[in-house]
Amino acid sequence: MKVILFICIGIIIIEIFRYYFGFQSFLKRQKVSWIGFDLDGTLATKDKRPFNPRIIGEPVSSTISLIKEYIDKGENVKILTARVSTDGTIGSIYNAIVGQYVIRSWCKKHIGHNIDIVSVKDFKMKLLYDDSVIQVKSNTGELVQ
Repeated sequence: MKVILFICIGIIIIEIFRYYFGFQSFLKRQKVSWIGFDLDGTLATKDKRPFNPRIIGEPVSSTISLIKEYIDKGENVKILTARVSTDGTIGSIYNAIVGQYVIRSWCKKHIGHNIDIVSVKDFKMKLLYDDSVIQVKSNTGELVQ
């Protein structure tokens, strides 16, 4: 019983933070497809120093232009990044909240829009831009060169 209560309180607190920082609710069902953009190495340059969740690299102009084009066309875009993932520990939850805030500020400065930030794909994602993936032809396992 205590575990269920703890989970419910956690969900309420997370929803309050998401609402406060202007992000879509975890509980809201996604009705439209979306296009994902990785952050580090795709929208922003990767730093060679050890990872710091509070530091995001400089914008990559070509992908910044591309994400703006999609937004101007009315497409639903999201940033898909491990920076906001969590393993359920207090430290990772704190880092995810800080990551959301830092990424949101970076997006407003360099993209000019408030973009939803997620750490997982779903079946509504129709396209992903990422610097560390290899494309595979659907249903074949054949690598796209």
